[in-house]
Amino acid sequence: MFKRYFEYNQALLNAQYGVSEIIEHLQTRGEVREDFIRDLIIKRKRNLLVGTGFLSDGRAQSPQCDIIIARDNAPVTSLGQKICLNVSDCKIVVEVKSNLTSQDIKVCNEKAAQIKIMAGESKPLYGIFCYKFNFKKNTLLRRFRFVYDSEIMEYNENPVLAIVYPNIDFIISISDEEEYLENEDIKKQFFLMKNEVTGGYSFFNDYPPIRYFWRLIDGL
Repeated sequence: MFKRYFEYNQALLNAQYGVSEIIEHLQTRGEVREDFIRDLIIKRKRNLLVGTGFLSDGRAQSPQCDIIIARDNAPVTSLGQKICLNVSDCKIVVEVKSNLTSQDIKVCNEKAAQIKIMAGESKPLYGIFCYKFNFKKNTLLRRFRFVYDSEIMEYNENPVLAIVYPNIDFIISISDEEEYLENEDIKKQFFLMKNEVTGGYSFFNDYPPIRYFWRLIDGL
């Protein structure tokens, strides 16, 4: 039953993505998608504070964050439709990308590093939620030490490789696109989660990956 719910939930997100394509203004289109994800988070976990805005340690201020998730009773400074939150009260930052690019990941990694420095010991998780990405799945995963093994048709971690974006704690792709790799069609959806103990990542390739995102949220 729960698997079918997650399938429905992911299909709903992709349907909303498709419908919002009618919005010609790119910034507005992106904001509509962010709002939809925020609303789903609020409905699933009503004890969380969820908004868009900035984090601060009282001295420095972060760049704008698409989705900020904190405990419900965290003090908030309202800035119009945006919020400013003490970085120590933040649990998760989510950046929403309609079509993730290599440059997007680089910028997100730099932003995550800035936030983690501000946070000190109370480091919030920082991740990316993307509907699609515009390069090969193999290329993206290799930057997190995962390579495709054509013999067993699975991705495996190669500890010899460097982690290119070490400040990103998770990435989810719910893309319904496929790409051709090693004589088979590979779905471009997955969930990648950092393992704080090993410093590496756990990779989940089973459908639907949205279940792992919701498990992350449920754990707050």
